Amino acid sequence: MIIEDAEVVSYKMIIKTAEWFGIKDDAIISPLKQTLREEERMAQWLMDNSPSILDYHWSKRLKHH
Repeated sequence: MIIEDAEVVSYKMIIKTAEWFGIKDDAIISPLKQTLREEERMAQWLMDNSPSILDYHWSKRLKHH
């Protein structure tokens, strides 16, 4: 989750830097924004699902001990 959050922040910084430099070329900005949305979705998915994933793996681990 830390890595996903770092990726989200990185893409936001790249987009903001491009805008600061006046880059408005949609061929550059659009793919960056698309990737940002994908990273945000993955970060949210991990946040939503990590408790059940951990429960599943811990239950498997505890059964073997």
